[in-house]
Amino acid sequence: MNFLKYYSIMKKYLHAAILLLLMVVTFVACSDDKEPQEVNYYYIEGTYTVDGKSDLSGSLDGVPLEKGEGSIELQVPDKDTDPLRATITLNNIIPGHNSVVFQQVELTESPDTEGLVFQSEKTENNTEISITGSVKLVNLRGSMNINILTGK
Repeated sequence: MNFLKYYSIMKKYLHAAILLLLMVVTFVACSDDKEPQEVNYYYIEGTYTVDGKSDLSGSLDGVPLEKGEGSIELQVPDKDTDPLRATITLNNIIPGHNSVVFQQVELTESPDTEGLVFQSEKTENNTEISITGSVKLVNLRGSMNINILTGK
């Protein structure tokens, strides 16, 4: 009889130990240490066009850019500067201006767009031109949204 009593008591402790172990394993979670991903500037550099692939969207004086309306080039000549600076060239987007180059445009990280934002203005041929926008990675390629205002 002592053996059955001993077996019954050990069975209870064994079940309790297994349940305790399962509870500990169940309530242990992996850490959520998502480190911010660095933007690979090789993917955001290049030529952006409105061509149906949605890599460029935006407006010129409030009117949406249409398919085939010019292109925008973004280059980051020195990736080691802080803040990061780019050259943005508007090609055949603004009527009367074949090419408008914005030098030393500051690119800053934005948690809202999960990418980089920019803003710049200049006067070219007596026309004030300002740009604001963002560029981010979408499916390992750059995607740009830009708003262009001209002071006619």
